[in-house]
Order: sequence, then structure tokens, then C-alpha cells
Amino acid sequence: MESTYLTNCIYIQECDGDEAARDDLKQKFTSTTKDLSDGFSASLAAHFTFSRTTKKARMSDDWDGPDKNSVALYQAIPSALALYRLCAFDAGTVRAYGPDGYKCVWSMSFIHAATGELVVFGEHKGAFSFWTRFSGKKDAPHALCEDLLALLTYLVSDNFAHPYDGLVAGGVA
Repeated sequence: MESTYLTNCIYIQECDGDEAARDDLKQKFTSTTKDLSDGFSASLAAHFTFSRTTKKARMSDDWDGPDKNSVALYQAIPSALALYRLCAFDAGTVRAYGPDGYKCVWSMSFIHAATGELVVFGEHKGAFSFWTRFSGKKDAPHALCEDLLALLTYLVSDNFAHPYDGLVAGGVA
């Protein structure tokens, strides 16, 4: 079993964060205070894997797990880095859960502009994940799946832009 995530921060690096990609994705996902309700599932998240070499997200029709050339979402990025990057992406409302929510420490909700669908990113038992009302690719809107692929690929990339002058979120200027 591997002991590192696919995405690890370089302490000091060039300020080559992709601000254009961030700005494009911010048009597609905006923060909201809406929270989970009954019928939300992490099943759609299980369909996403990431290439070990390119870090690009892929989505399968049926959950078959990662192969030798890919990792699952929870192996791609640590929950803490995902939270930090989502806050740098759109400083929306972060919900922190206390002892009653001991399996989930944080979550952030976003509305997908093209479909109006709610997507909640967060962690569960220490692993980064997201929730939607869809159980798989077959019942989720195509536009949502495509934009989630783009957002997740950007989230685990080596050029996720911090708001400060192209700094890569997770590095130091």
C-alpha cells in the first residue's frame, strides 16, 4: 500500500498557478450555504479515479476501483489540502462538525451553474470525497460530470492557483 498522496505540496515553487482555469471553474461552481439532505450519496465520487502519471481525473460508467495506473479520489489529495484549496477557490461557508459529527470534520457546498445541482465536498473518516444526489454516471447530468472532471483534475493539479499572484495553493511565496 502506498503511503503518499498523488498530490503533495512543494514548499517553495514558481508562481505558476493557473488562474485562468480557476476563473473558468468559478463560473461553473459557486458556493452556497445549502447542506446535505436525505438522498445524498458519495456513490458518484467512487466513479472518479486519477491517473498516476498525469493526475487527470477519469470517470467510469460502473465502479470498478482504481487500477495499477490510477488512484481513487481519497488517495489523490489529503482532506486538509482539499479544504485549503476549496477555500482558495471560493471562500464560501465551511461547516465544521463537532463530536456529534465525528465521522465528518468539514464540508463545503457548491451549486453547479449549468444544472443547478448541489455538490457537497468534504471529508468522511479522514478521506476527501463529495456527495450528490446521483448514484452513478448513468443518472448524473453529462454537464455536471464533465465539470466535476475538470474541477477535480484542477484540484489535484500542480498548478492550483492561490488568489495571491499565481502562487500554487499549498506552496509559499
